[in-house]
Amino acid sequence: MYRRTRKEMPANPEEIVGAEEEGVKFKFLAAPARVVGDENGKATHLEYYEMELGEPDDSGRRRPVKKEGSETLMAADLIIPAIGQKPDISCLYDENAETCPFETTRWQTIIADENTFETAIPGVFTAGDVYTGPDLVISAIGDGRKAARSMHYHITQGSVPVPETTQKEMIPYTLFKEIDNVERKGRAVMPHLCHGDDRNCTFSEVEGALTEGEALKEADRCLRCGLICYDGDDAVDARSFDKS
Repeated sequence: MYRRTRKEMPANPEEIVGAEEEGVKFKFLAAPARVVGDENGKATHLEYYEMELGEPDDSGRRRPVKKEGSETLMAADLIIPAIGQKPDISCLYDENAETCPFETTRWQTIIADENTFETAIPGVFTAGDVYTGPDLVISAIGDGRKAARSMHYHITQGSVPVPETTQKEMIPYTLFKEIDNVERKGRAVMPHLCHGDDRNCTFSEVEGALTEGEALKEADRCLRCGLICYDGDDAVDARSFDKS
């Protein structure tokens, strides 16, 4: 059950398709309202509201708006809420303390200087999802490197100089949509279990691994960046590039 449409789902399309292949049915434009149970306290239904998309919110996605009088019951005996992620910072609290020594946001992420990554506690630095919230692995790696730089200067010099130029946004993928005289080669297909009981009724890994030959071939494919080995005046020997 999701309160927006399939288009707005913050999930990898492959994960959505994979769930459907395993029999998961999605109900879009629906938001849970309350759990209905029997006299023994066991869930029997989930009441939900039908939604419609309104104006875009701060993230750019259209805000879901409840349709008044649209309450509907869905039969359910097992309900799993999964409405977001946030760091567990309980370990940062002192014993018997009610406050955290770090300054945090309402999403339980740690507030830090955006240039040095130093927290409200001098000499303590942060990075990764506990600072940004759920994000990409490469973003955490990049911020970790910047935080490590700050730690180095803090320990060796006692202060952290702010660099004049810091890459804060993702580097654009490429300026090239197509490259002349470069052949396309297909991406290797990751092997996975077929539909059925092997995927739904076992703990076997759904996704397998490429063979050594497939991995070497995949690593050798050009990423079509057009920035390293491509010469626009002499592209005869250029390697093949990815379809995506």
